Amino acid sequence: MMKETYVEPVTADEPLKASIVTEEVTRGAISTATPSMSSSYNPMLVKSSLPAYLEPFANAYENSDFVELDHCRLDSLNWTEFRSWVDPIVETALNFSTITELDSSKLKEEWTMELLELHAIHSGLCDFEFYQPRIRRVTSSIREAGSTLRRIVETIPVPPNQCRILFFIVAYKDSAHLGRLIEAIHLPQHLIIVHLEEQQSRDDSFFDEVEAIAANYSNVVVVQFGTIIYKTDSISRVTLQLMYWATKELKLNFDYFSALCGASYPLFGGLELSQHLYSSQGKNVWLGEATRKGSRIRRSQSHLLWKEGLMATSTKVAVRAGSLFRDPVPDWMDQAMRHKSNSGNQAMFSFSAIDRMLTNPKVLNMFALAKYSSSCCVQEHTWIAAMYLIGLLEEARENANMFQVWGGASYRCIGSMPNAILDQNETRCFRDESPDKEDLYFWGNTTWDHLLLAKQKGYMFARKFSSDHPGSLKLLERIRDELHH
Repeated sequence: MMKETYVEPVTADEPLKASIVTEEVTRGAISTATPSMSSSYNPMLVKSSLPAYLEPFANAYENSDFVELDHCRLDSLNWTEFRSWVDPIVETALNFSTITELDSSKLKEEWTMELLELHAIHSGLCDFEFYQPRIRRVTSSIREAGSTLRRIVETIPVPPNQCRILFFIVAYKDSAHLGRLIEAIHLPQHLIIVHLEEQQSRDDSFFDEVEAIAANYSNVVVVQFGTIIYKTDSISRVTLQLMYWATKELKLNFDYFSALCGASYPLFGGLELSQHLYSSQGKNVWLGEATRKGSRIRRSQSHLLWKEGLMATSTKVAVRAGSLFRDPVPDWMDQAMRHKSNSGNQAMFSFSAIDRMLTNPKVLNMFALAKYSSSCCVQEHTWIAAMYLIGLLEEARENANMFQVWGGASYRCIGSMPNAILDQNETRCFRDESPDKEDLYFWGNTTWDHLLLAKQKGYMFARKFSSDHPGSLKLLERIRDELHH
């Protein structure tokens, strides 16, 4: 994996209102109405709309994993004012980054285009009826993977009383556990997609190990695209792109979409899981409400969308740019962001729920902003906000998919507690942020009891597990022997 760089906030002297547009456009608004589009509107005209000084930046637009402007009209921007606003922000950000001169030039181009997109969104110039979260660079290997998935759908029928699940696994290490996960969930009718970052070197042993695992199955493919940067919500963007590719471009026919990380493991056996979901027809989402250290969220968390970050595709540098716009979010977005859940990147969705998300302009508007959030926690609010916007809030709150806890690093139940590796060590303290827990903390010698209860409640997966952790491996064996049927 390429080393990631994350530096502290860079904020303009005074946050600017999004007013770098002509009088014909509503200033400082994120519009839910359709901007005025001529009958000749063509997303491919984006590059031709750029002023002369931005023409050299066109390659950054094409090569960026983050910038999307095909759905935006840029002809109303006052380019002189935009340049006077954006240049100081980019230069300040560059001063906070330890980068080479060559990288500096690339970052300046990409960050300028990212700020252009943010300005266009804030100024109501982007029409999310046209927004398509596509994979930016579809390689021959991605096309081949798509052909394989189509062939499975066309030739492998779904047995009676079962369903077809598309599993999307984001992996970056621990190929041994990835192999255990795939073995546990595999059935011939399923579609299993393992994601590797585009920057993952093909010379890396992990890449070869993942390819070797996939070669053992006819319905497991490896796709390599996108950039995931720690402490940002770039992973949600990758998940959204995969959803779009599978449903809108490949037009695959499946029943459920399961988003997983490589450190997950099912609480159900493979056949048992397929039958369980078949019997759950009519349900659309397993997400699960979460608390903040035992307390339910009472206020909107929409401020997380305005802590903008600048991302770099090639170097994985990310800089916190702070709050660059004064304007509050629109009422509908503020209202939607009043809940907390487990991440949608660890959730189960029906095909219908995905289709409703991808065709809802408000959902797409929100995710277009979230990809630039400098808060990794925003994914705990955006996915359940999406469920609110498509009318599935209560179902999303009630049905949980992933059992996960925090802590486990020491015997002390205080301080910062990251996602924990699960084991049964009685000296390790874990924190469970499920809303129905009487006790926020528990000790490792009761982990098994918590997993049993989780499965009884309908949780289908648990995380995190690690091949480097003997206690984790022992717990995995017990799950396989005693929980899988």
